[in-house]
Amino acid sequence: MASPAPPAAPDIPADVAFYQAIIAELRAQNAVLLARVAELERQLGLHSGNSGKPPSSDGLKKPPRTSSLRAASGKPSGG
Repeated sequence: MASPAPPAAPDIPADVAFYQAIIAELRAQNAVLLARVAELERQLGLHSGNSGKPPSSDGLKKPPRTSSLRAASGKPSGG
């Protein structure tokens, strides 16, 4: 049986450059995706009350009603 060939000497500067190129590419992709998410979240927040969209484009879900800003006095009701 023949013995296996010894592993090649690692080329550390080439490996570092390779991984730095991968990191730069991933950072660029990440920036593109973050911009896309921000745009989609902005579009989700639009409805007829805060944009020029007609009310018919709001869909079936109505925005929640605001509750009363008055605080309870603690007194019993009635006359």
